Amino acid sequence: MAADADRFIVRLDFRLGRQLAVPVTAAFTAPGPRTVVMEIIEGEGVGSTVETHATPVCAPGEPARTIVTEAVVAASDRTGFALARALAPLTRPLIRRACARLWRDDLAYAERRHALRARPDGAAR
Repeated sequence: MAADADRFIVRLDFRLGRQLAVPVTAAFTAPGPRTVVMEIIEGEGVGSTVETHATPVCAPGEPARTIVTEAVVAASDRTGFALARALAPLTRPLIRRACARLWRDDLAYAERRHALRARPDGAAR
């Protein structure tokens, strides 16, 4: 794992199920205040990116509400990727379930961070 001023690099396994995972190295950047970009720089799907945008949808003074939009651009010349495309109709339910789990985890994390920042003492644990 390494980091520099503009990006954070991490080795991770994207789980597709209890026993199936795809190891990759990903670089995370934040090109804007409400945007996070993940690019796979090593492993299956090198060059694939996931771009996540958070857009406020409330008027000033209203409780914070945000729409999160994710764009995925995935491509690879590797054999495993071609196999994954061929098996996509069978793996799609697994991927949807994994994505839903990630969204729940991300939302729970964001809610915890918001609650900590909103504390009167401003303390984060």
